[in-house]
Order: sequence, then C-alpha cells, then structure tokens
Amino acid sequence: MPAILDAPALGDVVDRFGFPVVGWVWLGVDQEKIAAVQLWCGATLLGETDALLSRPDVCAALGLDAASRTGFQAIAHHPAAARGSEIELAVRVRFRNGTLSDSLCARSVRSFGFDEAPLAALVPTDDDIRARAFALEGLPLPPEHLQIRQVAGVWGRLFYREGHVILNQIRSAFDDAARPLSSATAILDFGCGCGRVLGAFADFPHSGDVWGCDIDAEAIAWSTANLGHLGRFYANPSLPPTCFANGQFDAIYSVSVFTHLPEELQFAWLTELRRILRPGGVLVASIHGGDYSSKADAGVRAEVATRGFAYRTGPITAGLPDFYMVAFHSEAYIRTKWTRFFELVRLRERLIHSAHDAVVMRRTPD
Repeated sequence: MPAILDAPALGDVVDRFGFPVVGWVWLGVDQEKIAAVQLWCGATLLGETDALLSRPDVCAALGLDAASRTGFQAIAHHPAAARGSEIELAVRVRFRNGTLSDSLCARSVRSFGFDEAPLAALVPTDDDIRARAFALEGLPLPPEHLQIRQVAGVWGRLFYREGHVILNQIRSAFDDAARPLSSATAILDFGCGCGRVLGAFADFPHSGDVWGCDIDAEAIAWSTANLGHLGRFYANPSLPPTCFANGQFDAIYSVSVFTHLPEELQFAWLTELRRILRPGGVLVASIHGGDYSSKADAGVRAEVATRGFAYRTGPITAGLPDFYMVAFHSEAYIRTKWTRFFELVRLRERLIHSAHDAVVMRRTPD
C-alpha cells in the first residue's frame, strides 16, 4: 500500500475539533514530488502537513535508505461533523505541481457523542429570559472595577440579566443529570465573584441554601454586604481546603474558573469539590472546549489536539492572582482526567453564554 494510518485506529472515537493523525506514505520515485500530506473527509479538507518525517521502522520494512522521509503527523479538524457521527478519514497528497492524488488510504472513526436521552431544553429560552423584567433589576450593581475583574468589562444592568441567562443554562445542565437545581438542598456557586450568576437566585425558584465562594476577598465582602439576603459568602484560599464540610452540597456549579487555572491547581480543586459534594450530587463546570480552542493560535490547537490541555499566560488582571490565566480542554481530556474525580454525565458544547462548554458530572460513592 502507498500509505498507512497508524492513528487513529479503526473505530476510535475522536474529538472533531482536533485530533492527531499519524502514518506514513511512500510513492517511490514520486516521493520527492510531494508538497504536503492532506487529510480529507469527502470534499472537506481536515488538515495537512508539509513536513515528512523520518520513520526508521518503515524504512527497514520497505528496504529503504534510513534517511528516507516517509512519516507524517498532522492535526485533523472537522467541527462541521455532527456529534457522534462517523468521519471517513482519507489520506491524499498534494504534489508540487498543484495536483492532488486520489485517496491513498482511508479509515472510519467516530466523533464523541452520547447515546442517552436527549439534552434538556432551555425552558424558558435565553430570549425569554432577556425579554422579562426581573426582581433582580433592583439589585445594587457591583462597582465597575469588580465587574471588570469578573467579566472583563463594565456591563451595567446586563451584568445581572446575562447572569440570569447563565443560571437558566446551568439549570438545564442539572436537568440532564436528573437532579433539578430548584430542588437541591444546598447549592454552591464556586467562583461567584461579585454575584453575576448568584444574583439570579432573586428570581429563580429554589428550596435550598445558596452559598458563594471566591478567592477575591473584596468581591466576597461586597456580595456579603449587598447580596446577603440571597445567600452566604465565603472567601476561600487559593489552595484547598475550604471551610465546607464533607458532603455539604448536593449541587455545585462553577463558571469561568477552570477556564483559567493551571493543570495541577485544577486537580487540587476537583479533589476538594469531590470532598464537599455528597454522593449522587452534581457538579456543572464551564471550560474552554473544542470550539473555543479551535479559534486559538496553532500552538494551542496542536497542544489541545495531542495532549488535551493547554494553559497560556498573559497580562495579569488587576486584583486577581498571577496564575489566573487561560486554560483549554478537549473532551478526550475531560473523559480521561476528570473522570478520576467524578462520573461524566454529559458535555454540553457552548452552553454557557454561547461560549463555554458545560461539563456535567456526578459524584460517585467512595
């Protein structure tokens, strides 16, 4: 055969936003005419590489000079594929004269998907939420510097309105796990800031106690003074543990926290959230998922596709610690790494404010 795919293997399940493809190609006298190895699905180009690599194993098997370059590695990217669908991956080469070969080898893989019941609907919808007048309209607005610290801008009255939209989205994620947020006995907003989402409990039917915690002590002090009628607030340290008791909560949600932490700190906090979430309880956490990372630079895209996680530093936001930067996750990473702490129920793509993915997880018994 003129080409072989080593990975992904036949029947593998891949992240359609980016997955590594490894193999080799040998066209004999035409090898030097290759300009690029390309990955296709039907008429859709998924990725390419213009660098052929040394593959001593292939050279030995084919009786080639050890210096012959036959291998390739590339990242395939097919976000248009439906979740859970088959992806027919074909290897073709583009020659230096601009012509394209036929398929040299092909393989069928499947994108990540779920076979469970349909996702819970957003009832009311986001537009319904935005069209209504709410009790939260009377809430005092956080000072501008606290708004900037939480949402990177001054939103004015949109601060609470959009927070209510996000809580509605979080509610549907809890419904996916068959654990309605409205009936939870103890709810924690992990990383509540100055109450963008927690403020929506002013107009959200619920029966349980509401807590908010954050490393931003100033935001917690402001929330205690201005939103104390909605819940209780706690300034937690940058590293676990918190003051909360084992199994204190049956519902925890976290928006825009794991999107900003380095890997080991994420694991530390997942361990702590498992401790304070009772067995059967549900955690909904937002991440920068595949759609988000697919719009990042090539280095981030490659790292997420191959390793599943990337963390990038940049300017420090005034009032926040220097480790609070930008993190990206693949679904494969969540399925492999986060399931050490929780059972994965679902991953809802771009659920949170049409940007972050929502990871829906259940606390299993010890």
